[in-house]
Order: sequence, then structure tokens, then C-alpha cells
Amino acid sequence: MASASTVENNEDLLTEILLRLPVKSLMRFRCVSKRWQSQISNPFFPRSHTLHHYTPFPSHLLDTNVHTTGHSSFITMPSSDNNVSHNPMITDFRFLNLPHSIFIIQSCNGLLLLRVGHYPNSVYYVCNPITKRFLALHLPTALGRDEAEVVYLSFEPLRSSHYKVILMRFEHETDTTSNWHIDMINVYSSNTGCWTDFGFFQPPLQVEGSFEFKGTYCNGVIYWHCNNEESMYCDVENQCFGTFPMPCDGQFELADVLYFGESGGRLHMILRQSDRTYFDIFELREDLSEWSARFRVDLDGLFGNYFVVMCFFRRVKVEDSMLVFLMRRQVMLYNLSDCTCKRLVDFNHSLSPLVKLLVDSPTVLQYSASLSWDGDSSAF
Repeated sequence: MASASTVENNEDLLTEILLRLPVKSLMRFRCVSKRWQSQISNPFFPRSHTLHHYTPFPSHLLDTNVHTTGHSSFITMPSSDNNVSHNPMITDFRFLNLPHSIFIIQSCNGLLLLRVGHYPNSVYYVCNPITKRFLALHLPTALGRDEAEVVYLSFEPLRSSHYKVILMRFEHETDTTSNWHIDMINVYSSNTGCWTDFGFFQPPLQVEGSFEFKGTYCNGVIYWHCNNEESMYCDVENQCFGTFPMPCDGQFELADVLYFGESGGRLHMILRQSDRTYFDIFELREDLSEWSARFRVDLDGLFGNYFVVMCFFRRVKVEDSMLVFLMRRQVMLYNLSDCTCKRLVDFNHSLSPLVKLLVDSPTVLQYSASLSWDGDSSAF
């Protein structure tokens, strides 16, 4: 009892102990005492805790589908080959109190970007599903008839406690072509609480009809892959565009893109040549000069063509990285170092309808729990 009293009465010691606890434990320990609740709820504590525990390597996969009950599922990624769990963890989005469909469109260092409702009347939310803090964002202008709209979340906790939301509007160049151009870019900052214009911009490439609008966010930069040997990016912080090469030495147009995404702070692309049974996993160098071929994988020999790549999961040691894919309604984990498979989630009719949502629409985001938040919202 004396040691517990010592901790309770020593603010610095209590803070040091709490800083070392994982997020899930902190959420439970808020109920220990009013003192602990006050310490954890201190506006400066989440920032310190995030910096103490930050890693670019995610701990969970998040199903982008939110069930009509207001729930979605997290798949815990194993920290070793011996602790695979077949049961997804459920997260509750009912704290948003929303009557419409919820779509999780991006995960960024512990924060989520949600779209509520359907175009052209969508409302966007930034939220932390762990602390249940959130902010509704109303876009500065309405979506035009011939426009496409894409919204991104940018949050880099090692650089700043503030996040940004980037709105891009694409418009048809003419009625007779399928080409698009970026018509408008607006940026919301949690620091100011305001939308501002991106400023003058001149994208380096023409956006063709087959262009993938969504793009991929990585370290403050939005990347798009185009169907040619060169693609473009937008640097959010420096407000500029640029280009970067595509892999395959001039044969990119002949390849199928099985995956394009971020993991562990690096950008990855999985390509399969149309006449090959195997596929290659590439990683973009940090200076954007070229792609490195990391792995060659032949799942056809194991499963034929009956698989869908869900994501590439990078580890601290790249050789320990893993591939997550869907095969015959099972979510599988493929260890790239020893070419072994383990089942992450197995669908059967006795499981939650959330698992059915996951296997019917196999789109996942990589996620790491965090206390991060900036701005006004509901208290946690």
C-alpha cells in the first residue's frame, strides 16, 4: 500500500509509469482513480505517449467496412509466428451517432478518415477510434456535376501534433475525352481550424481516364501510379508536385498491379507480368530514384489463381515481412522469409457478420493504436 501511495502522490513518477503502458491498458486504467483519469486526460499526455511509442510498423489490419450495427473489425497482426489469432477484434463506431453508412477511407498514424453518406452529399470525419475523439469536416465547396472528389488525411506525429486534410477535385478536360485535370486543391489544418487554398500548382503529368484517383499516402506525400513509365506525387507540406519512375524497366504497361500501398513508412508495389505465374514485390527508395525488387512470390503453385492480395506488411527487417491475402474465404498470412502460410481469419457461418463483410469485400487498411488527437471534440 505504501508503494501505491508513493506512486499516487508523485506526479512525475506516475507519468513515467503511464507513458510506458500500451494504449489498450491506458484506456482501462482511466478507471483506477480520478488522479489517473486526470493524468491520462491531460492535453499534453497523448502527445508524449505517442512519441514514446511511435513506430511506422502497424499492429493491426482494419476492415474498411463498417457494419450497419456501427461496428468494424481489427485483425491483430502477430508479433511472431507463434501468436496468430483467428478471431478479429471488434471496434465500435456508434460513438459517432450517425444514421448513415460509414466508409473508412484512410488510416494514418492512429487517426482514421471516414466518409459518411454517399456522393455528392458526403460528410467527412477525422476520428481516433481508441479515444473516441472526432471532428466533422464540411467541405468548402460543393461537388460539381463533372467533377470527381478525393480526400486525404496527412498526420506525421514525429513532425507535428497537428493533422491536415487535403481535398482534391478532378474535372473532365472536355466532353469528348476521358482525360481529367486537377481543378482545385484545398487544405484543412487542425492547427487553424480553417480551409485554405493549396496555392498555384501545375501537375507534371496528364491524368488519363484509367488514372487511379485514390492514390496512396506515405510520409506526407500522396502518390499515384499511372499506366506508363512515370507517375506523379504531391508533397503536402511543401505544396508541390513531382514525378517518380515505375518499376519493370519499361515493361510496366505489360504488368498487372496487384497492390499499391504503404507499410512501415515505405511505398510498395506488387506487379505480375501477364505471362508469368509469379509476382514481384517492389519497394521505392526514400529518394524516389528507383524501385528495389524485394521478393518474388509464386502463390499459383500453392493456390492457383484463387487469391486476392490484401496488403504487404513490412517488418523492421524487410526479410521478415509478410503478405496478407484472401484465399477461398480465408484471410491468410504468408511469411516471405520461409514461404509458409498461416490462417489469420477463417470464415464460417457461426462467426460475426463482420467477418463476412471482410471476406466479401477484401479491402483492409494498416493501423496502429494511438492516443493522438488535435483540436476540439468529444472528451475521452
